[in-house]
Amino acid sequence: MAKLINTRFICSHILALVAGSFQQVGERAQAGDNIIMKYFLSVIGMVMIVEGLPYFAFPDQIKKLLLKISETPSSQLRAMGFFLMMAGLGVLYVALKTNLIR
Repeated sequence: MAKLINTRFICSHILALVAGSFQQVGERAQAGDNIIMKYFLSVIGMVMIVEGLPYFAFPDQIKKLLLKISETPSSQLRAMGFFLMMAGLGVLYVALKTNLIR
């Protein structure tokens, strides 16, 4: 039960960060402008390109990788997924909340 609560806590903070980012974009938008939807769809499109590229470029290696993944323990996959989510959250934070990137 504690693991579930921690996951919900983490997810709520991630959603709050993303929602705050969308609010900032919305504040910069002019009345009637759909910049938030354009931003969201651009992000989804980029994710689809990055996710689809290995399947297009290396289909045989992806099949081998998927076989290895199916043999990997769930706890190890969960830890790797958590690390990738936190890395993505860090990139998102740097991109949207700091002056590091202009």
